[in-house]
Amino acid sequence: MLKKKFLIIILVLILISGASYYSYKRWWAKEGSPHILVSGNIEATEVKVSFKIPGRILKRLVDEGSVVKEGDLISKLEDRELIDQQNKAEATLEALQAKVPTLLTTIEKEEKTSFDEINKAESSLHAAEARLAELLSGSRPQEIEQAKAEVEQAKSELEKETKYMERAKYLYQGGYVPAKDWDAAKANYEVCLAKHRKANEYYALVKEGPRKEEIERARAQVEEAKAALSLAQSKRLQVKVYQQEVDVLKAQIKEAKASLEMAKRQLEYSEIFAPVSGVVLVKSAEAGEVVSPGATVVTIADLDHVWLKAYVDETDLGRVKIGQKVRIKTDTFPGKIYEGKISFISSEAEFTPKQVQTQKERVKLVYRIKVDVENRNRELKPGMPADGEILFDEK
Repeated sequence: MLKKKFLIIILVLILISGASYYSYKRWWAKEGSPHILVSGNIEATEVKVSFKIPGRILKRLVDEGSVVKEGDLISKLEDRELIDQQNKAEATLEALQAKVPTLLTTIEKEEKTSFDEINKAESSLHAAEARLAELLSGSRPQEIEQAKAEVEQAKSELEKETKYMERAKYLYQGGYVPAKDWDAAKANYEVCLAKHRKANEYYALVKEGPRKEEIERARAQVEEAKAALSLAQSKRLQVKVYQQEVDVLKAQIKEAKASLEMAKRQLEYSEIFAPVSGVVLVKSAEAGEVVSPGATVVTIADLDHVWLKAYVDETDLGRVKIGQKVRIKTDTFPGKIYEGKISFISSEAEFTPKQVQTQKERVKLVYRIKVDVENRNRELKPGMPADGEILFDEK
């Protein structure tokens, strides 16, 4: 019975205290007090640190309460398979790149060879076609006349040398000239005789025209030249095949580079670092656990930059400005005052948060404010209740 009465007394005292505090705030506001009292909770920027890739945690280097600096190593995944993937990607890329110089040298050599062979084959074909055309057209009149003229000239020279030889023979037999003169005369005669015979033979061929077997032989030479040109051109096509292989190889190299970059990135992602300086509030994973991408490993709070989240009555809003100084107290450190400044005032009204005990208070319209607080010793922690006194004679 006494216990029940004691609880009732405490409840009444709490209600009286709340009502007194509310009346006190309203009285100060109505009387134009240089202060506005607000209450709220300390908040801080909390960063949840996670891996970008799945894996098993090899080690976690921080614990709850650990002070970290931006860039400090937080945790590491098992990376043996990732290292193997990177090594394999590097080997594949090196093997592909090694093929390029050999293939380019082959292309250069084949291009020069095929170019020379094509030029040679084209020249041979043109010559063979010209010869065939000449044979098919027969002998020209001027060629016949020229051959006839050569016969007449050879005949004249032969007659002249015949007379000279007969005279030399007569003189030699009479002992008037030495044997060498007789020998020279005979030699000149034989030369002129052969020249005359050859001129007659050529004249006969020109008059007769090309024979059928010569034309067929010329046609065969044309076909052989065409075949040689086709072969040379086919080698040129092989050069194009090599060039296509180079294009394929370049595409494979590009893909291999992308795979290598991905492997390097995956290996980099096997470590996570502190994105901000602060204190580790929560550890959410242990070494040996398998984590998925985005799963929180630790939560870091930036305790150097905390703020008080509080609410101002609608009737007090006109007296609150950005930059106003605020004195802040906490139940944790009752004898200590923290300095702060208003850095944000909400533009939208809202109802008093649900944590306010009475329904009457919850239906009031208030405006959220943010008070940046100096926290040099990192004493203020997220969630800590605090009271603020907004000063109007200081900015």
